[in-house]
Amino acid sequence: MSTVRIKKCKSYSEGDIKESFNELIAGFDKEKIYGKKIIIFFDFPQPDIEILKRVIEFLKENGATKISAGTSIFIKDLPESIQTLFKNEKIKFIDFRKDNYEKTDVSLRKTPNLEHFRGFAILSPVQYATEKAITKMETPSIRTLKSVFLPASFSENDYVVAITKMKDSPLAKLGGFVNSMTSLITTKTRAEIFVNAMQNKQHESLLEIFSLMKNKVLFGVVDGVKASISNNKEINQMKVLLFSDDLLSLDSVTSVLIGFRSNEIETNRLGDIFGFGSGTFNHITLYGDDFVEIRKEATKMLRYSKVFGKRNQPIPKITKEDKLKINKSMDFCPTGAIIEKEGFYLIDKNKCIKCYFCVEIAGDVFKL
Repeated sequence: MSTVRIKKCKSYSEGDIKESFNELIAGFDKEKIYGKKIIIFFDFPQPDIEILKRVIEFLKENGATKISAGTSIFIKDLPESIQTLFKNEKIKFIDFRKDNYEKTDVSLRKTPNLEHFRGFAILSPVQYATEKAITKMETPSIRTLKSVFLPASFSENDYVVAITKMKDSPLAKLGGFVNSMTSLITTKTRAEIFVNAMQNKQHESLLEIFSLMKNKVLFGVVDGVKASISNNKEINQMKVLLFSDDLLSLDSVTSVLIGFRSNEIETNRLGDIFGFGSGTFNHITLYGDDFVEIRKEATKMLRYSKVFGKRNQPIPKITKEDKLKINKSMDFCPTGAIIEKEGFYLIDKNKCIKCYFCVEIAGDVFKL
């Protein structure tokens, strides 16, 4: 049973973030930090700078001997404000794309035989004995990846602090922190994951990478004050922060907050089965503000539920700068569903598979 702390946070103002963050870390064992080398890891979109400030301050106050930060940004460069923060705090920033990589073998694991009949009580004694015997059978040790190249920075530090921004689209069905593992690995391993997807084993591959670093995680923070990126101030105002030392449990709670059942997310379900953390909601203890109330308000703010309601969703005429963003989205669109026609862009619902890369990359331009 894992613990997740949840706290409302009205805005990114220094006062609001500091007050909420201090309540989240109140029960954390601060002695783990003293004398340790710690690397802060975040992916895209980047968390707000105030979140990073509070995490850095917390680590310094409790005796971390060395703090570094790293990420691998594929779409945008690191914002100048974050670069300035790291410079002022004398924190070394590591671009994982330029870091040395170390080969790490993936351990073999056993897939448990789950009880696939829910109603054991209604079976005959013979059927019951047969089904119980099946669940106790030995299964072969397996893995989908033999080895993974991970940034050397992880082995050079004692702990990892992971920070992610809450994403309010079905892209998050791949898993929040688990999915962020793809930004740590080399192109070769990423290609292996996509090949495994043909056998519907990409979730197992992601979890195998996740398992290599989960024991080094000190804690994780989910920035849900404002989910994803959008210029529309009326959407994505989730106004919540999450904190836990179990990243899988944070993925589980996040998935429920944005309208899913935790076991609908394959990485949550499998991660729980493999013992990589608490991936299902009933295995998590929540502390803090009223979760039901927060979820009720958060789901009202979701933007993706109204997206692609029509067969062809028109996008207004755009500027030259906006066009660059749309073209970037077209490059990422796996089915070519974004079509340019007479100065307008259309999303063809017949081709769209709702991967929502376009929403993540250029949501402000798409006016979603």
